[in-house]
Amino acid sequence: MISASVGAIFGISGNVMMEFVKPIIQRRKAKKQIINEMLQYFAYVEVADETFNRKRDTASREEKEAMIKRCGKLFNNINPQRYNYFSSNQQSVVYEIPHFDSVQEFYSLLSKIGDPSNYDPYDAFSVQLSHAYGLGHGFLHKNAPRYKDEMDIYEAQSVVQDATEIPPAGVCG
Repeated sequence: MISASVGAIFGISGNVMMEFVKPIIQRRKAKKQIINEMLQYFAYVEVADETFNRKRDTASREEKEAMIKRCGKLFNNINPQRYNYFSSNQQSVVYEIPHFDSVQEFYSLLSKIGDPSNYDPYDAFSVQLSHAYGLGHGFLHKNAPRYKDEMDIYEAQSVVQDATEIPPAGVCG
């Protein structure tokens, strides 16, 4: 009788406690997966922003337009599956992640950047790219302070270099 009542108390208290602990575990899991996915895409943005700022004064208008078109294709192919999954299926979990609105704005901005028709002047594209960099950096800095150690910057440099490499004259994208 005593062991049954003790078992019932532990069982009931364990269930009640899990109702409080389960959202914390889910939030940590979602946050970790969103950060890991964002690290890859943020590396692309960081390298592209650095490349565009470096080539701002030396590239001709045609070269800049070609870089915007090719870089737009790169950003257009970004498909944040983890972000999409959590933001549509587990909204109550992701909205509790600190600064999650920055993640939303980051991916929204990348989809706009991915459409080169949104940008005629090179500087407008560069400003949007810098804004995306600021959003991503702010979120990662607050939620994963050592994110620079975890980014695969070399892979991102390779991908972005292919996208921003100035093509031969007459070749536009």
